[in-house]
Amino acid sequence: DAILETSQDFPDSSLPLYLRSIITTDDPQADGSLVKDTESYLARHPSDSLALTVLGRQKGLLGDPTAAIPLLQKSVALDPEFADSHLALARAYSDLRDWKQVIVYSRKATILSPGTALAWYDLARALGRIGRKQEADSAMAKFLTLHKQQQNPISTFLYTVH
Repeated sequence: DAILETSQDFPDSSLPLYLRSIITTDDPQADGSLVKDTESYLARHPSDSLALTVLGRQKGLLGDPTAAIPLLQKSVALDPEFADSHLALARAYSDLRDWKQVIVYSRKATILSPGTALAWYDLARALGRIGRKQEADSAMAKFLTLHKQQQNPISTFLYTVH
C-alpha cells in the first residue's frame, strides 16, 4: 500500500520502481510486471540511473547477468556515487565468476556505503576465490558484524540508499 501511495506522490519517478525492486529481491518473479514497467519508464527516461539500476538488478536476479551488466555500467557512469548500482554490478559479475570485477565493484560499494553487509560479503567471497585469504577474512569479519546488526534483508538494501 505504501508503494502505491509513493507511486501517486511521484507519478513520473523511478522511485516507486526502486521500492518495488527492493520488496521483490527475495523472489524477483513475484512482481511479474516490474521489468516491463521499468523498460517502459526507461523508454521515456533513458538516462534515469535509478531505473537502470532497477532493470539491471532485476535482469541479474532473473538469471541474465549479461543483459544486466550494460544497464548497470550505464547507471554507474550516470551516478557513480550510488552504492546499490555498484553492488548490483558486482553481483552480476559474480554470476559470471569474474572475480576481479566483483572485487572492483563490491569494494566501491563498501566505500560508498560501508554499512552494506552484502557488499562486504561479495567482496570477501571474490577475494577468497582468487586466493587473497587475509583480505577475504577481514571482509568476512566486517560482513558478519554488519549482518548481526541487520537481520532484516530489506534493511540491508535500504542501507545502500544512504
